[in-house]
Amino acid sequence: MASQTPKIAPRTGGAYPTPHTDSKPWPLRIPRAAVTLLAILSLTTLCFLYLNPSTTPGSELNQDKGYHAIAFGWVTFVLNASVTGRNRRLLIPVVVMILGLCLEGLQSIIPGRLASWADVLANVIGVMLGQYLWSRFYLVIEANVIPGKSRQNESDNKRKP
Repeated sequence: MASQTPKIAPRTGGAYPTPHTDSKPWPLRIPRAAVTLLAILSLTTLCFLYLNPSTTPGSELNQDKGYHAIAFGWVTFVLNASVTGRNRRLLIPVVVMILGLCLEGLQSIIPGRLASWADVLANVIGVMLGQYLWSRFYLVIEANVIPGKSRQNESDNKRKP
């Protein structure tokens, strides 16, 4: 009599989807907790730098607009990496833009800081850039890391009857 090996169910932790998250698996090889911690640290640093009274003049050369765009692009990118859900593509940019508007408004009451619409525009450009870079990055990760999502597998599946 031939012995049958028992079938083992796939793991339900780690990279596999769980009922309370997306239906897609976690695509990054970095633990989700580390990415979430990075997002929290990035948000905290952004808020601290925004609300800290400034004594150094840096806006004469308008170089701070670039800093605004880079900072908000980074925060948008990292939040996309740490938050799951179907609505994150719309929710995260909107929330980060609202955060930028609120922080800019708070700058008007902090000594040594000035609020400007040009900074708000730089924040919005940074959010859009961060969202665009995340979408491109996620497509590459999804195609290369998630099992069964490579372009080669898709073309092979189309050929099968």
